[in-house]
Amino acid sequence: MLIVANTTEDAWRKAVKAVMEHGKIMVTEDGDETKEIIGLAVRIKKPTISIDEAPAEYPFHGKALQDYVDQLMTPENRWGFQYTYGERIWKWDEKVNQVEAVIERLSKSPFTRRAVIDLTIPTLDHFPNRIRDPPCLRVICFNIREEKEAPMLPAVKKLHMDVLFRSHDIFGASYANWVALTHLQKYVAEEVGKRLGERVFMGELHSYSVSAHIYSRDFETARRVAESVRE
Repeated sequence: MLIVANTTEDAWRKAVKAVMEHGKIMVTEDGDETKEIIGLAVRIKKPTISIDEAPAEYPFHGKALQDYVDQLMTPENRWGFQYTYGERIWKWDEKVNQVEAVIERLSKSPFTRRAVIDLTIPTLDHFPNRIRDPPCLRVICFNIREEKEAPMLPAVKKLHMDVLFRSHDIFGASYANWVALTHLQKYVAEEVGKRLGERVFMGELHSYSVSAHIYSRDFETARRVAESVRE
């Protein structure tokens, strides 16, 4: 299923509606009842970077939403978690700064298809006695393409970002995930632009969720969100 949205809030509302209306009941291995869609693609044309624009019904605002951003944008684990996305993005397996690697690759070859961040560490993630909850976010891809806003205007470089989630809590996590990822997208675009000596504009955010789901504890509020969507 594909959802096309102008903004991140629009994407969140449409995704919640899609799961509530088309999702099938599935009980997880932890015993949680969910509604689930297998294979949900979301295209956000103008992803939101502000933490002050969260939907009223969304469970995280202010500092809680800022924490989501910080956990992805820093390699330091200040929250006492077993790991954070930021650790794996900025310091994969204690060794590799993947952000610097993709910036360097894009700077040398702007139209490369090889600027990819991988969050999986197989020696940890395949073994429940080492990592009980392996990362939901698995892959982040960056692609720069030249595009025209109008036929009479010159083409500009835009950085698009594609992300893959193996499992995605659409009601409780997706909005915060997308906002945090947009901060990363903006950072990469700006740093590549500095090295190229020209502006690299923000492009679209494309999110693919293998298991897009909503937990039963959120069904009541999610139904209200779904009802607010006007096609």
